Amino acid sequence: MEGERAESGNQLARRPGTRLAAAAAVWAFATLIGLGVAATTRIGPTLFAVSTNHGVHLGDVVAFAVAYGAALVLTLRLASRARSRPTQPETAHASRRRGA
Repeated sequence: MEGERAESGNQLARRPGTRLAAAAAVWAFATLIGLGVAATTRIGPTLFAVSTNHGVHLGDVVAFAVAYGAALVLTLRLASRARSRPTQPETAHASRRRGA
């Protein structure tokens, strides 16, 4: 049962559309985290005043930097896993033709 689940996960990780969707979801979630922090907190000095009651605070910038940094790390891990695995399993016949 465990082997079947791991195998199906590996097959999903090989599909480019799945990796792209996962990367898009990671970046959308990071944006939602940054916007959530910006909407609910007023941490640090105001760096940019939008109006008398609204502005960009230092905490907002830090929250976006942390969220986007984490999204970048996850995206790079997705990309490296995609490059390290072949898209199709190699057959024994193909191995023999190359002399392996």
